[in-house]
Amino acid sequence: MKMLLTTIFLATTFCACSSSDNNNKQSANKDYTLADSIHFDHAIVDDLRKETDSSFTRMVAYVDDLGIDIEIDTLYPDGLLFNHDGQTSAELVLRLKDSFRKRGYFIFRAEQHFGYQPDKIAVLKSGDQFDILKYRRTDGANYSISNDSVINKLKEWNSRFPFEIIGADRDMVEAQFIRKPADMEAFAKEVYTFCPDIVDQGTETVERLAEEMKQSNVLYLWWD
Repeated sequence: MKMLLTTIFLATTFCACSSSDNNNKQSANKDYTLADSIHFDHAIVDDLRKETDSSFTRMVAYVDDLGIDIEIDTLYPDGLLFNHDGQTSAELVLRLKDSFRKRGYFIFRAEQHFGYQPDKIAVLKSGDQFDILKYRRTDGANYSISNDSVINKLKEWNSRFPFEIIGADRDMVEAQFIRKPADMEAFAKEVYTFCPDIVDQGTETVERLAEEMKQSNVLYLWWD
């Protein structure tokens, strides 16, 4: 009887291990199939798998159709999306961004939900960080600020005060300064002129905006 129980235990354990191995192989194969379709190195997917067990999906670019945000299947950048806990999504992006950038990829928060549901993190294969804004179609439509205007303004600021884009969606941009403006109050006035909502519905004063940017080392734009 004792021998029988031992045999059953070993058989059950073996089956469980085999099933787990098969599931892991299927998951890896699915990840690699997606990676191949978006021209991603498998090593990038492997690195992401160490951080999350969320499903990966292909990133779809936004277009603006008569003022309504839609996604179209014909505009697929080489990028992927996955869900991640909003409490740790920023930390994940900051931890991986340098390694990914050296290999020709940008990781950023594509959607922020402030705890109401998981954030979405995106990884884009590109040599130009401003492609992030291009594919997220970031704009300030309520102020007649087009996607091209956002890109041009951010490029101009980046030429003076280099930064790395770490977040972007339809109506927001988040960037970490590599070199902060020496006169942050003067820069905050520029930011307010281009993005009034960040003060009028956020910090309330330009001086407070300057102080927040100085303390956080982050440029954040948001249009309601």
